[in-house]
Amino acid sequence: MSDMANERDARAGVTGGGAGVDERVSVLVGDRLCVSCGFNLAGQSVVREPHYRMLIVRCPECATAASLQEYPVLGKWANRWGGVLAAGMILLTLLLALGTAGTIFGMSYAVSRVASKPLTDLIAKEHSAWAKASRETQNSSQMERATAALAVARAEAEAATAAAAAEPGSAELKARADAAALSLSQAEQRITTLQVTIDQQVQWQTYYDTSWVSIDWLAQQDTGDLIGRARAEGSKHLSAAFSLWLLLACIVFALGVLWGVVMLHARARRMALVCVVILAIAAVFAAIQRAGGGVGTTIMGTTQMELTSDVATRMLGVLPLALSAGLAALPLFLGMISGRPLARLYVRLVLPPRLRGPLATLWIADGLLPPSAR
Repeated sequence: MSDMANERDARAGVTGGGAGVDERVSVLVGDRLCVSCGFNLAGQSVVREPHYRMLIVRCPECATAASLQEYPVLGKWANRWGGVLAAGMILLTLLLALGTAGTIFGMSYAVSRVASKPLTDLIAKEHSAWAKASRETQNSSQMERATAALAVARAEAEAATAAAAAEPGSAELKARADAAALSLSQAEQRITTLQVTIDQQVQWQTYYDTSWVSIDWLAQQDTGDLIGRARAEGSKHLSAAFSLWLLLACIVFALGVLWGVVMLHARARRMALVCVVILAIAAVFAAIQRAGGGVGTTIMGTTQMELTSDVATRMLGVLPLALSAGLAALPLFLGMISGRPLARLYVRLVLPPRLRGPLATLWIADGLLPPSAR
């Protein structure tokens, strides 16, 4: 009996510092709540207790021993639910990637529109002056013709009236006088209608002549000359575009923080790869937008018109959009690498120590000790 006791004591004391001392084996990876106080035991030391040689984890909060040797409570459904959760995580990541890429593309497109505002204003000014001069020339010609027709109709009416007055009994002369009077009335009505039309054109030409550009006029313009002249007035609009890009950077940084928490085990290299993939998706969105047209057109009379802002954006090309989207990768990457540190800071700020245990994964993922319960 003494030999068996000595053998048991010797086996318990190997690497354990003697009988009655727990032997540290490894560290618990994964969430596991204490059955007594509910503290998350993730990151705690896995030890072999000296009496029964069983693997346990002692709760640092209440010292309750949790055995690691137990039967699974879900049976065959454990793997099934794990597959469902994994599929849900993949779907969430895909939706987050599409949302981030869409945000970068949408706001970068807005930045490019603001950056093209000087060129838009110049095109609107040039086209408005051309349209006004063309319209005035056309209206003057129409008014001259209508005035000449009115003079002819008035002369014919006066002559017919005089002839009918000279021979009161002639039915034919009276009919000619009535027809001449009707023609005179129609000529006067034509003058009035033309004047009303000209007045209406003056009212709405300010909007249409600046917001819409004639395709025929556009084909006669020197694109390089327009862009060169627009650069001289571009400083204030560039500052507005930069302010809008700062807003984009803040939103993308917040999305990057979310990415940093979602990708718990990702390091800087993998995060950089994710940034490249997101920019590639944003580029696909831009290609789809350009392939689909994305240009507002209409027809006024026989003239095809195009939105001035779309014309300016097309003239400048994809450089403003690509530059804004490319620079957005920087706040996105910074948000990713600072996501978990910011999440840990937030947890420490809003949760008391005893409630931080279930979120210990935020510490363990970066090789840090779990948050203390005190």
